[in-house]
Amino acid sequence: MKRIICLITFLGCFISCNQAKQHKTEKIIEKNLNLANSLMELWESGDTTKSKAIFHKDCEYIDIPNHYIFKGIDGVNKYVRHVHNWGSNIDMEIRNINISEKIGYAEWTFKALQSSPITGRIPVATNKKISIKGVTVLEFNNGKIQKATDYMDVLGFVLQLGSNIELPGGITIGKENND
Repeated sequence: MKRIICLITFLGCFISCNQAKQHKTEKIIEKNLNLANSLMELWESGDTTKSKAIFHKDCEYIDIPNHYIFKGIDGVNKYVRHVHNWGSNIDMEIRNINISEKIGYAEWTFKALQSSPITGRIPVATNKKISIKGVTVLEFNNGKIQKATDYMDVLGFVLQLGSNIELPGGITIGKENND
């Protein structure tokens, strides 16, 4: 009888500990999901005063297509301001999001009007509406985003602005060829 009571007590403690761990994990995932959504809101609003609440002070934000690594909260703010300097009427639509305790991703569609020149890239405002599909891969650390990496359809972006892309062999991709 003592063995049965000990076994039941042990199992009760084991189940209780697992439930507490599961509850803690769910809270971490909920916090990380809120961080991912806050990041998308940051991109949409351009309100960089919210960056400190979202990002770890030693964070990195990597813009893969443009080969830039922005370090720290000031770097993140520089990245966001850059986009808001050339784009207006910005809308971030989250298409899919998957978050865990340590990592996650958000698939999105970025829509804007290219209403000002893009420094170092496009010297004029085309005033064209653009829509870019992409994904941001996230790493979390101590309740904040430690690392974010953007992957996006830059070819689609430049074509929407009216560019033509000349390929080897005389092939040109662009508006004139898609009519």
